[in-house]
Amino acid sequence: MFVAGSDSLGCYGLDIGTNLGELLSVINTINDDTLIGLRDIAPASFLRYFEEIDVLLLQSVFR
Repeated sequence: MFVAGSDSLGCYGLDIGTNLGELLSVINTINDDTLIGLRDIAPASFLRYFEEIDVLLLQSVFR
């Protein structure tokens, strides 16, 4: 299980040219049994990355 948590989870990667949606997609490719947990993601960030998150939700990888 991979659990991500921070004060500004939605800001992940903005300084290095990536983003939370890309990170979650890469983590999901590591192992078919990987579960992902997100803690304290702001609603605006959730909506910003909804398309990427929705794909993972349909695959039931969130816990």
